[in-house]
Amino acid sequence: MPTKRVIQAALTVAQSAKREHRANRSHEVLANQGYGRVVGREYVITPTERDKLKIWLEREGVPWDTPPEYYGTGHREEVAAHSLHEKHASRPTHDKRVLVQALSPGVRVNGHELPVLPVENACLSLSSDSIRSLEAGALVVIENSRAFHRFRNQLLAVEPHRWLAVYRGDTQHASGQSWAQAMAQQHRLRLYAYPDFDPAGLAIALDLGAEKVLLPDIDELADFPGSEADFDRQQDQWTRVQNTVTPGSVLAQRVDFLGERKAGFTQERLLAAGKTLELVALERLK
Repeated sequence: MPTKRVIQAALTVAQSAKREHRANRSHEVLANQGYGRVVGREYVITPTERDKLKIWLEREGVPWDTPPEYYGTGHREEVAAHSLHEKHASRPTHDKRVLVQALSPGVRVNGHELPVLPVENACLSLSSDSIRSLEAGALVVIENSRAFHRFRNQLLAVEPHRWLAVYRGDTQHASGQSWAQAMAQQHRLRLYAYPDFDPAGLAIALDLGAEKVLLPDIDELADFPGSEADFDRQQDQWTRVQNTVTPGSVLAQRVDFLGERKAGFTQERLLAAGKTLELVALERLK
């Protein structure tokens, strides 16, 4: 029986459109079984191999669309509802949760106004299944954990009226991305994205179905070094972004800038440098 870490890694890969992931020991196990390969520090998998991985998960008694977090922190009842291996559970029973921050007064959940926390590194944890009503000017999904906790000064300069920032999620928290998508649709809210400024980050914003995306002012990046290695690793996402964004749009100017620089810019470095953020319409080809 595969370990819970291997199952969790397989679920994450099976449910992702990315061809490249940062390699770990679980990915090495999957590669040794013929599902993808490890190249340097990256785990690479083709769409055909991903389909075979889904079949392998089903044979192991794990539906491939099972939320990966159940195998990292799920309790036995959650795991047993989705899998034959409830012993992979590792935490006591409690609800799935998302991390959020209200950026200004007026954000209400179930009729109660959320506090605006005055310090960085502070956020609220909500039970993702307990939301009956949600009032906000917009939901903003933030890609990285450090950026989620430390973005406040730069993002407040964008005048975020009644915005609720949502951490995209990781193995320790329910998927903030899927939760925000569901909440935006259910409560008819605007949905924005704040990703890394690189092909993978823009692909995340497209997958989210965001209306707008927060990106740096490219005039401030003229002499600012980016990561050519990150850009080189994201060629699949780069092709997709180029083929999706409307030519001549404001967003296309940002895409052209990335193509000229052939480098990516992470949220953490942009935040550390205090670069200005701008809200850009995510215009797609019809």
